[in-house]
Amino acid sequence: MDFPEDFLKEIKDILKTEYEDFLKSYDMPVSSGIRANTLKTDRASLRELLNKDLRDVPWCENGLYLTDDIKASQSPYYYAGLYYIQEPSAMAPAALLAPDPGDKVLDLCAAPGGKSTALGAYLKGEGLLVSNDVSPSRARALVKNIEISGIRNSIITCEMPEKLETYFPEYFDKILVDAPCSGQGMFHKKPSMVEYYKDFGPEYYNKLQRPIILSAARMLKPGGTMVYSTCTFSRLENEETIDFLIRTMPEMSIIKTFRLWPHKVRGEGHFAALLKKTGTEREEIKKNVSGSDKCTVFEDFCAEKCIITKIKDLSLRKDHISKKVMDDDLLKGLRVLKNGWYLGEIKNKRFEPSESFAMGLYASEISHKISFSINDERVIRYLKGETVDIPETDINGYVLICLEDHPLGWGKVHNGMLKNKYPAGWRIA
Repeated sequence: MDFPEDFLKEIKDILKTEYEDFLKSYDMPVSSGIRANTLKTDRASLRELLNKDLRDVPWCENGLYLTDDIKASQSPYYYAGLYYIQEPSAMAPAALLAPDPGDKVLDLCAAPGGKSTALGAYLKGEGLLVSNDVSPSRARALVKNIEISGIRNSIITCEMPEKLETYFPEYFDKILVDAPCSGQGMFHKKPSMVEYYKDFGPEYYNKLQRPIILSAARMLKPGGTMVYSTCTFSRLENEETIDFLIRTMPEMSIIKTFRLWPHKVRGEGHFAALLKKTGTEREEIKKNVSGSDKCTVFEDFCAEKCIITKIKDLSLRKDHISKKVMDDDLLKGLRVLKNGWYLGEIKNKRFEPSESFAMGLYASEISHKISFSINDERVIRYLKGETVDIPETDINGYVLICLEDHPLGWGKVHNGMLKNKYPAGWRIA
C-alpha cells in the first residue's frame, strides 16, 4: 500500500520500535464483527443461535468476531434486529461511555447508527437517547437502524452541533462524540481512504473537530461524562483536540485515553478519550413529555390485537402517531426526523401499524402473532416481500410476524393467506 509520507513519519514517531510490526499488520486479514443487541438477546444466546464458536471482542461485552463462512447481512436474525454488523474497534467508544438506564444520552455524530444502537441498548428503554447527524441522507440510515434495533426512547435530529447546544445547554448525563476524522485507522479496511486522505488530512478535520467538541462539552451536565473518539492515529486530531478542549473549558478533565493499534488487536485503528465535567449542576431544564393526544383508532387496534402494554404519551400529527419522549413544542425549530417510537398512521379512519412499531414490540406483548422457525422457508419469502400461505391460523387482519420470539414486521391475513406488509426498502435481496 502506498502510504502518504506524513502519515508514515508520524506513525514511526509514535510507535518507534513497533513501527515495522504496524506495517506488517496490513498484510493480515481484515477482522469483522457483530454486536449483540441486548434489547433482544445477549452474546451467549446469539453465539448459540448462529451455531458457531465465535470469539469474544475483548473490549465490548456484547461483541463477537465473525468468521468468513457467516453471511451476517443475509441472516433472518439480522433482519430481526438481534445484532448489528460493526467493525470490532468501532465497538469501543460506546462500551467506554456505558450509560446507565435512565440517563439522558447524546450521540452527536451518530450516522449510520452503530454506536447509537449500542447506547440505546444500554438504556434498556429508560431515559433518553438523542442521536444527531448533520447529513440528511446519512440520518435516514440512522432512523432505519434505530428502528430495527427496537429502540423506543430516541429522538433523531439532523442539525449542526452549535444549534443543538442552544436547545440543550448542560442537559445530558453522557455524550458520545465520534468525530469526523481523516480515517487513518481505516486504511487497512478501506484502502481507497488513502487517496481521500491526501486531499482531506488531519489539518482539515482538526478545524471541524474543535467546534464540535466544544458544543458537546457545553451540552454536558456538570458531573457528566463524555467520550471523544476517532478512527485515526493523528495526534493533531486526537490528543491535541482534547488539549484544546481543556484549555478552552478548564472544567473538562481527562479520566482515561486509549488507542487500539491493528498490530496489537484484532481490529482497525481507533482512539478514545473519556472526559468528565466538574462544576455546579444547574436547575434541570424540563423537556419531558406532558399530556397525551387521545387516539381512539389506535387504542382500538391495540385492544383488537391484545397488545398488553399500555402505550401513553401519544403524539398525533397529520395522521401520524408516535409515542413521544419529549414535547414537540420544545423541539420546535429543529429538524427532527423522529421523536420517540413511531407507531403508524391513520388511513381511511383505520390504523396502519409501522415497521418501527413491530420492531419495538416484544412477542410477549401481543397475542395476534405468527412465529416461524429459522428453518421455515416462509421466513425468507416474507423478508422478500412475497405473499405467504398461513394455513395454521384462523386469525384475520393484522398479525405480527415473528422469527421464533423476535418480531420481523406486519402482515395482513385473509382466509389463510398473508398479505405482506414488510417495507420494500428493508427487504432481503
